[in-house]
Amino acid sequence: MLNSSNRKYFGINIGSVSVNVVISDDFGDITCEKRSHLGNPQKILKEILDPYKNTEKTFFGVSGTFGDITEINAIERALSSVEEKYDVILSLGGEAFILYVLDSKGHILNILSQDKCAAGSGEFFMQQIERLNLPLDEAINLAEKGKDIQIASRCSVHCKSDITHKLNKGEASIEDVLSSLVSNMINKGIGLIYQSRVKPKKILVIGGLSLNRIVLQKLRKALPKAQIDKHEFSHAFEAFGTSLLVQDHPEYESPKLITNKTFSMLPSLKEFKHLVKIMEKPGVNEILEPQSSYILGIDVGSTTTKAVLMHPINNTIIASY
Repeated sequence: MLNSSNRKYFGINIGSVSVNVVISDDFGDITCEKRSHLGNPQKILKEILDPYKNTEKTFFGVSGTFGDITEINAIERALSSVEEKYDVILSLGGEAFILYVLDSKGHILNILSQDKCAAGSGEFFMQQIERLNLPLDEAINLAEKGKDIQIASRCSVHCKSDITHKLNKGEASIEDVLSSLVSNMINKGIGLIYQSRVKPKKILVIGGLSLNRIVLQKLRKALPKAQIDKHEFSHAFEAFGTSLLVQDHPEYESPKLITNKTFSMLPSLKEFKHLVKIMEKPGVNEILEPQSSYILGIDVGSTTTKAVLMHPINNTIIASY
């Protein structure tokens, strides 16, 4: 049997924007490293692990897309080491916001995620402060001083245009823009809580945005009746849980990354052209009668809004825009 006096357990979680590594040992010491990978996670992971390549008795586990440990298992294991009991976990990451609804034993009952539009993500916030040539610490300080203004947050394209327009016209300060960007992110997280139909009394915030104090301030202000906490390793909670799972069952002495392509090639769409029916736009055959009833159909997309006025009996399009 291995002498456990100097074993190290590496929990690795690779997110959409960062590589997270938590290292624990049998003495209870825990260290954490979180680095942006800029689309090259394997390179960053190698840089993080290189100082330990000659260390004896090291064990590894990988959760998430590149690993065989699910993030659900990692989160539940991390949660089992926390004395406090929570109703929900709100994960605020670089790309996605996820709400985990918990039962009384800390097991995940339900998962809700927001749409993938970048306008409400942590990475989008980072992109905007880079456009403004601001370091993160200064951006957070400025956001604390600003007031919330209306910014088009449905789409990242519109949001960037709206920010540029307001700054160029002098309709908002940089402080106001940064404060509003944070508020938009908070609104997405709160929207998930409303969707869950749970009225949480205790919320644990995890993900990279847990490092942003303004996020926690605004969240607590928006949900004054809830206790909102963050853990010492909230910013790398999945990696923390993964490290604990490795410590429970040490098996792999090197990282096992799943990098094989899982998608096969599909036939060209041209082969199915005979199955596609192109619908011709009906002509405008009628004059609008103010006293008649019509159907107005509206579709609001990420970049355009469409409207069609249609006759309810013969489906003739009276007008479209």
